Amino acid sequence: TNSYAGKVYGALPQGKFSKMAVAENGSVLLAGDDALGLFINGKINDVPAPGEKIISIQVNEGSFYVLCPNALYRLTGNKLQQIHNDSGLQACTFYKNMVVLGTANGYYGVDKIGGKITLPLQTKLPVQDISTVINVGGKLWAGTPGGAFMQMSSGFRYYDSKRWLNENRVSSMAADAEGNVYVLTPTGLNGIKFIQNTLFKKADHFQ
Repeated sequence: TNSYAGKVYGALPQGKFSKMAVAENGSVLLAGDDALGLFINGKINDVPAPGEKIISIQVNEGSFYVLCPNALYRLTGNKLQQIHNDSGLQACTFYKNMVVLGTANGYYGVDKIGGKITLPLQTKLPVQDISTVINVGGKLWAGTPGGAFMQMSSGFRYYDSKRWLNENRVSSMAADAEGNVYVLTPTGLNGIKFIQNTLFKKADHFQ
């Protein structure tokens, strides 16, 4: 951030870590293919790795979470605590005090502390194979090999390459402070922007 402009915050070993998540207190969880580290006060503290591929690392309300294909972990102290296990986990995000987990067959939610299932598997979706999922302003967005969609109070808004994306396979998604969503595919970056219009603006546009 600008508050650290011109100042080196810390040095990382070359080639060891490829993912990071930053907490509000400045601590950073680092992950590589077979390594985890917690960066605090300029020092990297080794964290025992889970022993399988790390899909993503995230932070929520000061707690770090690690997603692997067969388990979801929360960092407690300097160790990972398994809070939920299943097979075929592909993505996760935080939503309504739970962790939403994406799979090849839909998504479901678990309590972020105890790991108990709080939202049953959702399968009536535009595409079931969830490769990435994010929470944007209290609405779930999912990326799939067949496009992206946003969950509404009733139904979904579906975005695919016929109009919105340069291709259907979604690699990753992110959002800005205005709620606009950016969808990364293997061949391009696509923006889905939401423009707030008043009746006056609409009338002025068509005059």
